[in-house]
Amino acid sequence: MAIVLLVSLVAPLLNSCAAPGTDALTGTTWYMVSGVEGTPAWSWTLSNQTQSRYTIRFETDGTFGAQADCNQVAGAWEARGSDRLTITPGPMTLALCGENSLDVLYAGLLGQVRNWNVASTGMTLTLADGGQLDYTSVAPATPPPTAAGTTPTPATPT
Repeated sequence: MAIVLLVSLVAPLLNSCAAPGTDALTGTTWYMVSGVEGTPAWSWTLSNQTQSRYTIRFETDGTFGAQADCNQVAGAWEARGSDRLTITPGPMTLALCGENSLDVLYAGLLGQVRNWNVASTGMTLTLADGGQLDYTSVAPATPPPTAAGTTPTPATPT
């Protein structure tokens, strides 16, 4: 009887844990550097200044949070086997980020992820149509802040 009770208490906890082998995936903020959409064929590369506006972070409890330009996305993820990944986007803020934003495209592509691979500081999420999203765990460099009301001036040769 005690064993049955113990199993019934522990089983839900095990189901909420990340799949084995996903340590490289979880607990890291991933910054998108580029993407390729298979159908229609289209690709993009993000500048260092833009990478921090397109991120994803997988938590060990099976949830994720993503930055899609000026919007936030939350949802769930599940890994199976050594490289299978399903991402289920949930609520998303709906701010207007501008006509050149990839926010809606990015949020939609997250729901098409089928596989994942992490190597060193890079992560690739492969999409159902053969496209992919490429990330780095290295935070992009940001220019140093300037004092309020000042304008940086370029260096002049001497």
